Amino acid sequence: MSPLRDLAHRAAAGLTGRIASRLLPGGPAVAVLLYHRVVPRVGRNPWSLEVGEENFREQMRWLRSRYPVLPLERALADLEAGSLPARQVVCISFDDGYRDNLTRALPILEELELPATLFLTTGYVGSGRPFWWDLMDRIGTATVPQGLRPGEDPYGCAKALEPRARERWLGELGCPARSFSREDLPLDAEEIPRLAGRFHLGGHGHDHVSLGLVPGEVADADVEACAQALERIGGSRPPLFAYPFGGPEDVSPHAVDAVRSAGFSAAFTTGFGVVRRGAEPLRLPRVWVHDGDGRSLAGPLLRAFARSR
Repeated sequence: MSPLRDLAHRAAAGLTGRIASRLLPGGPAVAVLLYHRVVPRVGRNPWSLEVGEENFREQMRWLRSRYPVLPLERALADLEAGSLPARQVVCISFDDGYRDNLTRALPILEELELPATLFLTTGYVGSGRPFWWDLMDRIGTATVPQGLRPGEDPYGCAKALEPRARERWLGELGCPARSFSREDLPLDAEEIPRLAGRFHLGGHGHDHVSLGLVPGEVADADVEACAQALERIGGSRPPLFAYPFGGPEDVSPHAVDAVRSAGFSAAFTTGFGVVRRGAEPLRLPRVWVHDGDGRSLAGPLLRAFARSR
């Protein structure tokens, strides 16, 4: 058995993060966990966005017992200043802004005194509308938008549409097969202040389009609208942003420029890895979390911290 495989085996068997940190290569690093939803029970989960409530509690307990967990903005500042409290630090982030972040995730974070960052899709706040990908899933269509080639992935096509064109297309597809519960929907504006004790806000676009695939002027307007909305909510523009979808095609040079121009100083993709000192600040990686018990975090974190720059 190779040394790294042996290390992974021991981690899965219960090796703590603090012990592993002395054995893994690389310098100080911050792992940013990526969540979306915390639900009572995970059912149909096509985008792998859901973690069960009890599993989330166990993940947070496991994390708290093994790693320092810091607010994301502080962790990035400490990393660059060389003042991290440990060689390996973990931060918690959520994307989109589902209401269950308030009703399910927040009580657990409060119970365990853990901080998190919510990257908010501001155009959906208080709208009462489901996020468009959930609507598409419940309509169950395989039809592509007019003008695009048959056989293309409808989801991939939809994320490249301008918001009005996307809403018009979805409206033509019919009604969803199942209704949406209140927790399936985005947060209301009056609920956001209730997050303040544990969640720090960041930007996640205004209409959740792919900033790398829509026309440049649409990307510019979307990021600026997000920054302005967050400024109205919190009194100032937050420094942190997460790209909608966050893959290579979604994080084009123009998308990065749009985020920079709107005043964000650090931005996250969905690429796998940890943040090390000197990393490109507007293309930072994260660790996507899937449903599972507390120990299910051990393998992904070990692999992320073991990666070189």
